[in-house]
Amino acid sequence: MNLNNILNSKLKKVYLIYDNEEYYSLVDYVVTSLKTNFAPTNINSYSVDRYFNYQQIFDLINTQSLFHDKNYFELKYQTKPTVEHQQYLIKLIDMLDDYSLLIITTNKLTKKDIGLEWVKQVNKHGLSVSITNNNIHDIINYKLNQKNITIDATAIDELISLNQNNTVILLNIINQLEILFPLKSHITNKDIIEYNQNNSQYNIYELSNAYLNGDITTALRILHNIYEKPEDAILIMWLITEDIRKLIKIKNLQKKKLPFNQIVEQLKIWGSATALWQKSSNRLSYQHLIAIFNLLSQLDMVVKGLKADDSKLLLGLIIKQICAK
Repeated sequence: MNLNNILNSKLKKVYLIYDNEEYYSLVDYVVTSLKTNFAPTNINSYSVDRYFNYQQIFDLINTQSLFHDKNYFELKYQTKPTVEHQQYLIKLIDMLDDYSLLIITTNKLTKKDIGLEWVKQVNKHGLSVSITNNNIHDIINYKLNQKNITIDATAIDELISLNQNNTVILLNIINQLEILFPLKSHITNKDIIEYNQNNSQYNIYELSNAYLNGDITTALRILHNIYEKPEDAILIMWLITEDIRKLIKIKNLQKKKLPFNQIVEQLKIWGSATALWQKSSNRLSYQHLIAIFNLLSQLDMVVKGLKADDSKLLLGLIIKQICAK
């Protein structure tokens, strides 16, 4: 059963959603959708560590069930549930009634983990779902179906490529498709390509491509075009920060003598972007990347109002540093 069917099917009592950390945005979307469909009266969300007290949940279920309220419980495990936690989960699942929804999120589970009793109990009363990047197609189709829009699979692939496989902003772009194509009920690959060609000079990912390529003139021109108000600094800063983090990861993997083709595969970098990342990594030293991080921390304080400065000028300085020889 794919995610599209899960999101459209009748709600179960319990869901187990596990993933790799890089797909947290997909997990968040699925969890939010399930919660919205359930429309709970009471929302109870917990970040579970080794010493978590489950009795508080047992007490809530016993108390709130008396009033037939719709009770939502979300348990976010920092790692996998321990043996002791698993016993509590089995008891908790058994206590759930028709007015309760339990969502459990955790790290990726192995085949051995999936065979454990607590996972069997989840599947007996609900569903367990493994999130991978392949699920982005299911989620995009689901989101657009809510707006009576369909989209070609090749168009989704084009969007993924244009957004450098970044699921956080990709989902935001999907939210805008209804506005970008107001007269269309079906979006094709040609539509996405034409839209990108018409708007490439204002595309935030073109900014990323420009500074990774060391093209300071193009990068600053794109910054000027896409920066309209101080709030725009938040998204641009986030994009640059993610790129610098990825460059540091590349440096660390290169220290381990890993071939570059394996590095980009591990970091989910594909297509024409591969050459840009390699060129940027060869140009920028580790110390230079740390210096850029320090500038980004200053920009973060400006954005949060903790420091007086011009965010656009700071962004320009950061981009110049990334483009430096």
